[in-house]
Amino acid sequence: MKTFQIYIKALRAPFFIVSILPVIFGARAAYKLHGVFSLPYFVISICAMIFMHAGINVLNDYFDFKSGCDNINKAPLSPFAGGSQLIQKKLISAKATFIYGILLLCISLSIGVGLVFLKGLPILIIGLIGLVSGVCYSCPPFSLNYRGFGEIVVALNFGILAVLGSFYLQTNVISTEIILYSLPVAMLAMAIVLINEFPDYNSDKQGGKRTIVVILGKKTAVYLFWVVMLLTFLFLFLFPLNKMYLFFLLLIPLTIYASTQLFKFYKEDALKLIPAIKSTIMLHHLFIIMLIIGF
Repeated sequence: MKTFQIYIKALRAPFFIVSILPVIFGARAAYKLHGVFSLPYFVISICAMIFMHAGINVLNDYFDFKSGCDNINKAPLSPFAGGSQLIQKKLISAKATFIYGILLLCISLSIGVGLVFLKGLPILIIGLIGLVSGVCYSCPPFSLNYRGFGEIVVALNFGILAVLGSFYLQTNVISTEIILYSLPVAMLAMAIVLINEFPDYNSDKQGGKRTIVVILGKKTAVYLFWVVMLLTFLFLFLFPLNKMYLFFLLLIPLTIYASTQLFKFYKEDALKLIPAIKSTIMLHHLFIIMLIIGF
């Protein structure tokens, strides 16, 4: 692999859609509720979110390497388990990975600083919460994803803050309403992280990474996954979507399939969990796309 390809792969770019869709939804809600839309702010917010997401991904690979979690991961590798494995394959050094992650976060930070000068204190608060929690997600001594808080950080960053930040950049308004509207988005982001922790259960446990699945145990975590799915659809009734509710019923079979596949194969290897993981990711994407259309 060429150096450029290695650095691109380290980003884990296919997962960027998880952060892009909430930004689109926030901008769509701003247009619906306040009748405003700025294309430059929309593009800038997506860029800032992508660089932050990329930096978090890369640093997560570095700190999982340092802790040994990804090094001892014996689960069959899939696109959803064990990180990028680039350090383990000696395609990139740990030091280069760390520098790369910091650089990506610095780019996101520089965009954020510019937005603060344009939009003021609220965007500073939103951005700082996102950046600090994102860094603390993997970075010692905080290592929130090693202490059972990683799922909450993901729900916060790729749910509430992504929607709220995008909405505020368009409207200069922070309202309880838009925070409520971001809750199902946050639940779905949490669901993706939660189900991806099942294949890494053994290596996480051995490496001292106390994810929710490790803390609760696999079987109890399956029930938590079901609760998250239920809350996602319950929060849907906070939205003024009128007849669109009928279309969301079309997503229920996909939800049931992901949940039942997880229950059926949660004790098995990573490969057997791929259909459940793919279905959860697809549910996230379709649900938010339907929210965007419904608004």
